Amino acid sequence: MNARSGNPSDANKGAASEDKLDQILAKLRKLDQLDVLEEKIDRIAKDLKDDVSRVEDKVDALATRVVSLERQVRKRNLLWFGVEEQQDP
Repeated sequence: MNARSGNPSDANKGAASEDKLDQILAKLRKLDQLDVLEEKIDRIAKDLKDDVSRVEDKVDALATRVVSLERQVRKRNLLWFGVEEQQDP
């Protein structure tokens, strides 16, 4: 007999199959949510890498500027005290 004819065994199988299907659908929804979260994380990681790159560029530019200013100050001090300038190593 089948589930339509009222066999309890078939009804239990149908309920078990339906439960498994519900579990599978729940897992698929979780996977979809995880995909969305992964995309957000990837976007945030890219933004952070871009920010770090910009900050590194600014640090490099400022370091170059500091070296230039130090040279200018050293030249002025050397002229003031009459000491000859030595080359940087």
